[in-house]
Amino acid sequence: MEKRVQKLKLSALRIALGMVAGLSTMAMPGGCLVSLAVYSLMLLASSLYAEKRYTLLESYEPYTTGIVSGLAAYILGVFFASALAS
Repeated sequence: MEKRVQKLKLSALRIALGMVAGLSTMAMPGGCLVSLAVYSLMLLASSLYAEKRYTLLESYEPYTTGIVSGLAAYILGVFFASALAS
């Protein structure tokens, strides 16, 4: 049960990071490319944090948990940012 909670926390973190990075495309001068690079760095940082913090996650789980949902949140954030900009 504790492992599921750790995976849920990590997925929620990645979804929040994706939404913030997607919405930040409005403020960044390079647009999507720069915010995608920033989002990639945030994913790497959250993976390294999860590897140290969440001890029950095994092998590649800190790196793969929540990737798809985080990317979907990023894309949704980009759409929201483009709607707000117009």
